[in-house]
Formats: sequence, structure tokens, C-alpha cells
Amino acid sequence: MVQVGDYIRSKNLKFYWIPYWRAPGFDNWKTDKFDFAYIQPNHFFKKTISDERLDAVCAFANGTNMGLEMEFDESALADVKGSKHDRLVSYITAFENHKVFKNASMAYYQGSAAIYQFSQSQNPKDKKLMDRLAAIIIKRKKMKLKK
Repeated sequence: MVQVGDYIRSKNLKFYWIPYWRAPGFDNWKTDKFDFAYIQPNHFFKKTISDERLDAVCAFANGTNMGLEMEFDESALADVKGSKHDRLVSYITAFENHKVFKNASMAYYQGSAAIYQFSQSQNPKDKKLMDRLAAIIIKRKKMKLKK
């Protein structure tokens, strides 16, 4: 891994990693010489995983100076069969509670067209959720520009 990172950096690029929660070596990103790593909670897609996972991942990321990934896809829309709308709400709420949006680097995974599909949705729940997320992203951008 170190040789790959050295090669990437020789091209004036950065070497990033986004391991899923408890992936082999997920806590070795510094030892493996990544420039930075984001932890993927791997919570959104499996309804059997409790929201406590988000709390654990946020605490871990804070303690290891990792960023976090917010993950969702089109199944977060309120009207789709088997909707995971509440799973995305849980991400946002946990990240707010743990001050992730204020203090951590973020990566986003939004499936193939989730944000576009949210923009086309007529469901007020979808509009409210995307407005909430957009307001957070705008606030983060403004904070960064002030630095």
C-alpha cells in the first residue's frame, strides 16, 4: 500500500481511502500512508443495522481524525417501495448531533441519480429532507470560505 501511495504522490496527487465500517485495516490508514481517509458507516443500506452504528462510527472518526461518508441512494425517496427515507434522516441527525458537519471532512455517496430524483420529487417529505441537507452543505461551504 505504501508503494502505491508513494507513486500517487509522485504525480502530485493525494492518496485517499474510504473503507467501510470494520473493513480489514480500516483503522490503519495512517500506518498504510494514506493522505486521508473517510469512514463509511455502511448503515444506510441494511435496515437491520441500528442507528447506534452511526454514533459509534462518528465517535471512532473523531478519535482517529478520519472524515465521514454520508451514503444514500434513490431508495431514500419517501414514496419508493421499501423506502429508506428514515435511514438518511438518521445520518443527518447523527452527523448533526456529533458535530460532523462542523468539524469533519465529508464524502458523499448518492447512488446513481438520487439527488436528481429528489429534485424531481413532488413529495413534501423529500423536498424538506433535501432542503435540510442543502442548507447544511451551504453552511459548510460558507464556513470554509471564511477560513
